[in-house]
Amino acid sequence: MATKMNFLASEENETAGLAIMQACNHQFRLERSLEKGKQILRLVQCNSEINGYPHQPQFQCITTEKELAKTEVEGEEIIFKVSAEGQSYNFYFGKEEENLQLLYENADGRKLNPESVGGMVGTMLCMFASSNGKESKNSAEFEWFDYTETELSCNVQAILHV
Repeated sequence: MATKMNFLASEENETAGLAIMQACNHQFRLERSLEKGKQILRLVQCNSEINGYPHQPQFQCITTEKELAKTEVEGEEIIFKVSAEGQSYNFYFGKEEENLQLLYENADGRKLNPESVGGMVGTMLCMFASSNGKESKNSAEFEWFDYTETELSCNVQAILHV
């Protein structure tokens, strides 16, 4: 999947990009943001340890976010691309589709859907923009989104638990 985005964060809480997720706390986010006055691109892995189910009184959830990669970027326009080979994801960025740079290679997609989640849906792909709960007048514009299925991205095994 790939997208072309126009976005400049004006505050450190503002972010926009691509997400690969199984649940709100099991995801990879390829996101653009602001850090110490500089425009950055980062790959974040979000996971949680879950004990019980949300509707039960003793439910507990501890969520952690880990920054897997980060680089400074310039200009408002950027292209993001994510490729999958089975359960392995590669993350790219750049100004031109034909000349993208690798940001992170072989991210383990199994971390998105651990047995403890008990997921009822498959992995979802999406574009997003957020001000992380704070007021903002900023916006992100996505010019296009492309999803191309390849033989390598389809070569996965489904296991159903009853």
